[in-house]
Amino acid sequence: MEVYGGSMLPILSDGQWLLIRKIKYYQRDQIIVFKVNGKLMIKIIVGLPGDIITINGKTLRINNQIYTNYFSSTQLSIEISLDSNQLFVIGENQDLSIDSRKFGPIDISTVIGSPVISVWPLQRIGKPRYQIMST
Repeated sequence: MEVYGGSMLPILSDGQWLLIRKIKYYQRDQIIVFKVNGKLMIKIIVGLPGDIITINGKTLRINNQIYTNYFSSTQLSIEISLDSNQLFVIGENQDLSIDSRKFGPIDISTVIGSPVISVWPLQRIGKPRYQIMST
């Protein structure tokens, strides 16, 4: 899969190629590829089934605990309880990302998989890593 756009900078960049594998289990802070309106997207899981997601101003809470990886400068007011088949996803570059804050939670059935390794460009070969600092 080729990455398009800058919503996942600095973890993933425009033009980067990734090998994707199917996944059976989901965890917070996992990078996933999924389809929305026929378009492939790549984001980070923030909310899992059953979670209560609250964004008030610039603070994101998951089940009433502050999620420290949220750095948006956009003021929002969202409160949503995720169903047993839903995930809440956000891009790494949160001010540029179109994600669950705009289109709502995604259905687990839309998930294609998770990146295993970056194969291009050569200087970015390796497993895409996201530094977990949440809840």
